[in-house]
Amino acid sequence: GALIDIIEARKGLEMHAAALASERRTIEDISNIKAILKNMRGSLNDYNAFLHHDMDFHLSIGMATKNEIIIDLMEKIQKISFNTRDTLWKTADHIEINIHSDLAKHEKLLEFIVAGDAQNASQCIARHLDELLERLKRGVTREKD
Repeated sequence: GALIDIIEARKGLEMHAAALASERRTIEDISNIKAILKNMRGSLNDYNAFLHHDMDFHLSIGMATKNEIIIDLMEKIQKISFNTRDTLWKTADHIEINIHSDLAKHEKLLEFIVAGDAQNASQCIARHLDELLERLKRGVTREKD
């Protein structure tokens, strides 16, 4: 239940952050996000490492907004989210995970940010978080690639 609450809160914040990042990102921001995606690709066989890179990915989008309040909120909510996901991963009998699908969604989000497409970036992160919410609401079932 706590993780569902966190993801619901993240949705609005990250939709706005993705839109702002699309409008305000710099070449350095894009380079940083691409490096994190490369790390994500390299950790497909290590879920814990993948989660760390996933958190970095979302924080890097927050940084690209250039809005100190959004950055601070995203840092706090990502830390809470990570700790909750980590506890769930260690204690649940089943967790539905599709790392390859999650990576593809992150790559698509970056495409929209690079293109400066605020509307599609916002919708992309909304769909990603909605799918994550649905997985959690169905119950935790493990589906590893």
